[in-house]
Amino acid sequence: MDTKIQTVGDAVREFLVHTVLARDVRVVGVSGDPERRTWRAEAEVLVPNLSVKSLGLPLTNEVLERQVYDIQLDENLNVTAYDWHEPTEQ
Repeated sequence: MDTKIQTVGDAVREFLVHTVLARDVRVVGVSGDPERRTWRAEAEVLVPNLSVKSLGLPLTNEVLERQVYDIQLDENLNVTAYDWHEPTEQ
């Protein structure tokens, strides 16, 4: 089971890097639904701050913001749905 969870995490990382241009991905949770044969993962990511980027200012470092994504995958680890929200501060 641990290797399947790792494989789900890898699929989530790859999806987020290619889809939202995530610079860093940390999968914080993975759960499976054996009855429906689906997976759900939650990941914290660092993505470029598009508001700052749109200003066109000459910056020496890219400005990143933290977002949290909920990802749903089918049994073949294809992403079937995803959504993002602001992280909740603890």
